[in-house]
Amino acid sequence: MTMHLFVVHRHLFCENRMNEMVKQPTLLMIGNDDRLGYLLTRFAEQSGFRLVRQPYAPWIGEVRQTRPSALIFASLEQLQSAQSLVEDLSGLDVPIFACVALADEARARECGADACLVHPLTFESFLAVLAGNGLATRYPYPSQKGEETP
Repeated sequence: MTMHLFVVHRHLFCENRMNEMVKQPTLLMIGNDDRLGYLLTRFAEQSGFRLVRQPYAPWIGEVRQTRPSALIFASLEQLQSAQSLVEDLSGLDVPIFACVALADEARARECGADACLVHPLTFESFLAVLAGNGLATRYPYPSQKGEETP
């Protein structure tokens, strides 16, 4: 009897966890930078998203399957090498972010980035980019100076 209850409880726990993951909005990171991927995973989880990592630029069908709330390119080089994907995404309402140095921000925008995550990346700047592109997060980003972020 006890074993049966444990199995049922564990099954329900796993089912509930899967349902939460399906409902959780997704950010799709394109690039193979493990340290940046770890940092973005932490930031995404803290703000109510889940990060799916893709080492190379996916084709448009993969993007449609993933249904990301936004695409994050790990570098300007990744963004530049994926220009055909960027053009294909123009028909979808998916913001494109690029992780860049401050000096590369203008070039990233020319290549199709809607916003840039500028190094050194902080949680507050990550939240600001999400909020600035209409993505609701678990934490409201202060809209006026003087307000605090929890």
